[in-house]
Amino acid sequence: MSNTKVLLNRLGGAFGQEELTEDFQQLFDVPHVLAVAADAAASTNTANTKMWSNPFDYPLVLVSAKVNPASIVTTNATDYATYTLYRDDGANTAAVACAAVASNAASWAEDIAQAFTLTAGNCVIAAGANVFRNILKAGNGVQLPVHTLQLRFRRA
Repeated sequence: MSNTKVLLNRLGGAFGQEELTEDFQQLFDVPHVLAVAADAAASTNTANTKMWSNPFDYPLVLVSAKVNPASIVTTNATDYATYTLYRDDGANTAAVACAAVASNAASWAEDIAQAFTLTAGNCVIAAGANVFRNILKAGNGVQLPVHTLQLRFRRA
């Protein structure tokens, strides 16, 4: 067990927590919020764009990722966007997908965060590694409005 987990267990015990609960662990998560401009056009794809680097000397795990649009994104089974987060290993190797969300299943309401589906095993961000965002359009696409990306990391 890492020193961090031992410390958290002891802190939890001091506050009457029998075990390390998700709510208690979230107190020590590392948040990152990024404001993102609107797409130039409905058909505009966004190549991998670096948005965060792990500044710590230890790996972190991406435990939550959400996109929060400033205006509605209407669902369409043919013309939609897939938002994907990638991570590399900090050594300039190819990035691998770690989370994704698409606008083809349900509309995204204004100011309501939409959760990404995390890819098990691919969400560990090594010390010095990077996180990238990518938007790929299907059909005629859909223009994504101004939005925020809300990421939450936890020590691995």
